[in-house]
Amino acid sequence: MGPRGTGTGPESVPLVAPTPLWYRAPMRVAILSDIHANLEALEAVLREVDRAEVDRVVCLGDVVGYGASPEECCRILMDREIPTLLGNHDAAVTGAMDEGYYYEGARRALQWTREHLSPATYQWLYSLPFCMLEQDVGFFHSAPILPSGFFYVVQVPEAQTHLQVLDRLKPVSFIGHSHLTLAFALGPKKVPLIVLFDTTHGTSSETRGAKWLRIRCSM
Repeated sequence: MGPRGTGTGPESVPLVAPTPLWYRAPMRVAILSDIHANLEALEAVLREVDRAEVDRVVCLGDVVGYGASPEECCRILMDREIPTLLGNHDAAVTGAMDEGYYYEGARRALQWTREHLSPATYQWLYSLPFCMLEQDVGFFHSAPILPSGFFYVVQVPEAQTHLQVLDRLKPVSFIGHSHLTLAFALGPKKVPLIVLFDTTHGTSSETRGAKWLRIRCSM
C-alpha cells in the first residue's frame, strides 16, 4: 500500500473526500457512526432510515472492530454506496494505524477482523478518507483539528483547541469516535459551550453566530 493522504500514485488515499457533485441543500441526512461490525444494529437503524425517507446517509467511520460481522456491515455500506469515513478501528485493521495503541481485547478483535475480510472489502476500508467537507458541513470521525490523529472531543478543553482552526471549520462539524452525544458551540465569544443535543441552537445571544462541533453517539 502507498502512503495515505499523499494524493499521488494509484494506491494513495485522499485525506479529504471531494465535495459530491450531487450535493444539494436543504436535505435530510441520516448520520451513522461507530457501527463496529454490529450487523443487527445496522440493519435495524437502516430500516428506520428507509422508513424516514431521508435524502442521503453518511457514515462517520469505525465500521469494523469488536463485533462479529465486519464483512457483512462493510458490504451493506458498499452496496448502498453510503459515503463512509475512515475510523481508527478501520485504520488499525488495514495497517494505517498502529494496533499497539489498543488494549489486548481490542487487538484480538482487530486481528480476527483482518482474517474475516475479503480482499475487496479490505481495499475499500483502506481507501476511505479521514473527513468529508461540504458547503456548510464537515463530517469527521474524530477531532477536526487533526482528523488523522484520531483524537477525542468530549470535554471543553478538547473543543477549545479548535479555536486555533476556527476560521477553517464549517458552520457545523459532525464527529463520531466517542460513542457519546454532545454538542459544543465555538464563539463568537470564543468560549465553547456544551449543550444538550436536542436543544434548539443558534437562537440565544450566547450561541448566535457560533460554529458547532456535534458529536454523534454510536448505534
